Amino acid sequence: MNLTRRAVLGVIKYPAPFSETVDWNIVPGGKPASVIREAPLEKGNPGYKVVTPDSSLFVASDFKPPKCYLDEEHEDTVLNWVAKDIKDWDVIRSDRKPKENGKHAKTKYKCLDTSIMELADDIAYGVHDLEDAIGLGLISRRKFLTWFDEKEQRKKNLSLLLDKIFDGKFEAFTQELFDKPSPERKRAIGQMVGFFVENTSFSEEHPELSEPLFRYQAKFCTNPGRDNSTVESALEVLRSLVVDLVIRTPAVQQLEFKGQKMVSELFEAFATDPKRLLDEEHYRKTIQAGGKITTARVICDYIAGMTDNYATKRYQQLFEPLTGSVFDRL
Repeated sequence: MNLTRRAVLGVIKYPAPFSETVDWNIVPGGKPASVIREAPLEKGNPGYKVVTPDSSLFVASDFKPPKCYLDEEHEDTVLNWVAKDIKDWDVIRSDRKPKENGKHAKTKYKCLDTSIMELADDIAYGVHDLEDAIGLGLISRRKFLTWFDEKEQRKKNLSLLLDKIFDGKFEAFTQELFDKPSPERKRAIGQMVGFFVENTSFSEEHPELSEPLFRYQAKFCTNPGRDNSTVESALEVLRSLVVDLVIRTPAVQQLEFKGQKMVSELFEAFATDPKRLLDEEHYRKTIQAGGKITTARVICDYIAGMTDNYATKRYQQLFEPLTGSVFDRL
């Protein structure tokens, strides 16, 4: 993609390498006893056997990787390019938030561009995901109202949003989402997005740093409205609504489980015999094929780059008896 240094800096949300953030005490199986060195596949050398788990079924919540970048990217990509002229980098890289029990260490600082992307992602999560869920019938009016009635504080936390767009009336907010035709609902959704975007600003959050890209952050405005509602509290209500009524439902979790199983089994298949099963363009990148990248990393990157549709077809090609002809197009 030939990204600029600033674009890559924005993508590096957590500016520290894996080895400096991981807590092996909470990783299932603990720290590996040793690192297996990969060698080119030659006569007398069987190549690198990627170790795979005993089963593709596991409890997803047990596997929470640290938020970081890869150790392999530390020297060349980060230190010698992205962070080369950032004077505060040693502090940015080493300072951590207070450690939480059962969680990996987390960096304290993030780039200004990252903070903008975080807000954009949160707005999309709370507003557009809500619109999609209602449009697809995943959230009914009855469930919507019941969820708000369970805790009165939820409506109070929405007060600032309601006052700005819906004349302070929760009933008007409900009607726009459930009773109006799609164009009118989309207009209300657009107004909600506008409300959150317009109520953001840049502030000097870390005056101890000399680098402006880390000293300043994009934040929601903090002026409270009625019932002490804020922009952030209003968005948090919408996000929690989506989590409780959509994300955590058995129907969605079953899809997540199926996707987890597919990804795990795709990795296991390619790792079992990479020379035989990986496409040539990917296999020749591996160390055992004479390239410079470990086989496990090549497989991970290959799967991570798949669309949902491509991954499904690749899975069917490998595992389902009635599909997988050489004439099938992916």
